[in-house]
Amino acid sequence: MREELLLCILLLCGCCAFTLTVYEPYERQTNVYTDGKQTVELTIENLSYRDDESEEYFEQEIAETNKDNGIQKLEENQNSFAYSIEEETELNTDDEIEVDPLNQIFRKAALDIPDPPSHKETAKMSRYLCHYSDYLAMATISTRGSLTGTPFASIFSYADGTMDKSTGVPYFYLTNMDMSTHDLQKNPKASVTISLAQSGYCLAHDLDPEDPRCAHVILAGDVLKVDNNSTEEEFAKEALFTRHPAMTDWPVDHGWYFAKLNITNVILLDFFGGAIDVPLQEYFDVAL
Repeated sequence: MREELLLCILLLCGCCAFTLTVYEPYERQTNVYTDGKQTVELTIENLSYRDDESEEYFEQEIAETNKDNGIQKLEENQNSFAYSIEEETELNTDDEIEVDPLNQIFRKAALDIPDPPSHKETAKMSRYLCHYSDYLAMATISTRGSLTGTPFASIFSYADGTMDKSTGVPYFYLTNMDMSTHDLQKNPKASVTISLAQSGYCLAHDLDPEDPRCAHVILAGDVLKVDNNSTEEEFAKEALFTRHPAMTDWPVDHGWYFAKLNITNVILLDFFGGAIDVPLQEYFDVAL
């Protein structure tokens, strides 16, 4: 009977000057509508269809909400989040980039890290990106079948040290079962890219990941295996296992080993005007 009724409604729609949007029968439907800054969540019960005026209706709901001129702010309270409303404010960097306070809160809650340095401090910005990120994109020269000779990018977890000790050298926990390590056995040269977008900073400041002010650094060099039973291996192990605890549970039969990127070039883009070659000595002299 329900299907027949639905069919009748559809037939009527074809004969009328207005259209109906038909939904599957249900008891409750929750829709979330947004105009980019404000969000309205509306729950409708026992709804089978609405006419085209529904979109206008929801736009009016958003407009009414906007009259409050407020934003929802998440605050951490004893390991839980509570909602509160406060006056909307603008938090700006030296470059007058507007900050979304809600996204800024998410970032601070997720990553207890300082804000990045000035774009003028190129060596420090490069080290900041390397130290306060946990993963990167590594590009190798592929040895995989028809892709042989093609640049090949993959994601790797890494650490340049424990959180209180930065070296600027990315360390990895690798297995030769990985596609990229197959490439590295043939040609150890690689470049890695680390972006400020990974921290949430760019989202909080309404910066697209491709915006030059959403800084990213490219480190190039050779990926080398760290010597077994060396002090450097112990350091790499502590850094990686501290910042990536899941690594300790990775399959023991995969032949894991510690490796590092022996950096030969540092290229930074953190502002308008093009990328900058950062001198290696300046890069490694930075203290974080």
